[in-house]
Amino acid sequence: MFALFADAAPALAVKICHAGNLKGQKGKGRWTQDGRAREADRGGDNSNASSEQPPQAMTVDVPQAILFCINLLSELAWQKMGLHINPVTKQLETDFPQARLAIDAVGQLVELLRNHVGEREYNELRTLLANLQLNFAHQVQSQQSGQEQKP
Repeated sequence: MFALFADAAPALAVKICHAGNLKGQKGKGRWTQDGRAREADRGGDNSNASSEQPPQAMTVDVPQAILFCINLLSELAWQKMGLHINPVTKQLETDFPQARLAIDAVGQLVELLRNHVGEREYNELRTLLANLQLNFAHQVQSQQSGQEQKP
């Protein structure tokens, strides 16, 4: 189901890391946005600094960024519906209002991409959205019928 995003997401993550200045030190980039070394990295023992080159400027394609957001939001929707395990808590959790918000956002983003992706990709995105909506309705209905059976 997520095959559409398998190619776009890793490449986009690399682009975002370079553009977001995340390469180098953990949590803080070694390079400023204009490609110069940060002040803290210029002095002292920088035996590795001379061999490292600043990352080359990369552009992020907006449709790819939107696909990345769709992938992120759809995964959150699956988690909030209780159908995927939350990787942080390692548990299934439900939060239907958040799941609905994520699904609605995916729907809006899919429509934004209508004229920016091919027909096949657009149909795959519509299928993803339909699967999210159907599973959401099923999960809500299951929870409501489970609550009605309990006295």
